[in-house]
Amino acid sequence: MTDANTDILLQKFQFLIEDFGFHVTASEVSQSFDNMWISLASDSLNVLVARDRGFIDAEVSPPYAPDRWLPVQHIRTIVLHRDAAEARATIDEQAEFVRSHFGEIVEMLSKGNLESTVERIHEIGRAYFNRPYQGMPKFD
Repeated sequence: MTDANTDILLQKFQFLIEDFGFHVTASEVSQSFDNMWISLASDSLNVLVARDRGFIDAEVSPPYAPDRWLPVQHIRTIVLHRDAAEARATIDEQAEFVRSHFGEIVEMLSKGNLESTVERIHEIGRAYFNRPYQGMPKFD
């Protein structure tokens, strides 16, 4: 199901297969912009790793709502109590966060917590896009 191209993405998250029992469910390589993605699943979490126009990011969703993809960067911001302006994380940082906070991620996406997690992510998005640009004066 994977090929040499998508193996590039899988390398960062190989630990999911080895340590958490995930399996690859699908992958695709597009001819446009060198885009590609790979999805992995387990009984407790789905993970999507995508390269879109050179940017690589990971998203997660619960198995009971497989179309509710949430950015790992934003979940990381919530768990690590970071400022919304610091929401950007490299794919290595995202992978390490998933590895070290797997249980917390699963809990945040549980049926009882998913909606509050989504709302917190929306708050991060609003804060990020409402921040002043560096060098710009604040207008009161």
